[in-house]
Amino acid sequence: MMKNNKFGVFTIIFIAILFFQSKAFAQNVKAPTGKVCNVNVVGSLNSKEKYSNATGYIMGDIRHDDQVAIKEGTPVVLTVKTKKARGMGTPGKIEITTVSTIDVNNNIVPLTGSYKLEGERKTGKALGLGLGLGLTVLCPFGLFFFCIKGENVQMNSTTIQAVIQ
Repeated sequence: MMKNNKFGVFTIIFIAILFFQSKAFAQNVKAPTGKVCNVNVVGSLNSKEKYSNATGYIMGDIRHDDQVAIKEGTPVVLTVKTKKARGMGTPGKIEITTVSTIDVNNNIVPLTGSYKLEGERKTGKALGLGLGLGLTVLCPFGLFFFCIKGENVQMNSTTIQAVIQ
């Protein structure tokens, strides 16, 4: 009977030490609002492709009151929108927007930041050749000049400045 009491007391003391130790070392750091951070976007993006494999990571530790609030290398949730080049000289476009990340307390931290990239616009060529040659010299085949597309755009990696909200 004495052994069971010692084991029970030892178990309670062990659990109490673990509980208080975890509370003592728990971080209660809040992310600084309004602070600018850099997000490294890695991956290949092309305006022709509907889906992308781009991922974002926080560059450098973000500190608040001399404590690390968001660690370097923390993943960032991104939204990527692409539009491919179209007729009448409309160019391809890529737009990346930062959504959120996670702080050291595993809380979601919203971010605001975006990056836009656009290919070369060829509207002037399409209209000039389509109207100039399409309606005069090469009628009706010259109207196919209206089908001239703008340039698609490709991006390998970039850095976005985002603001913590």
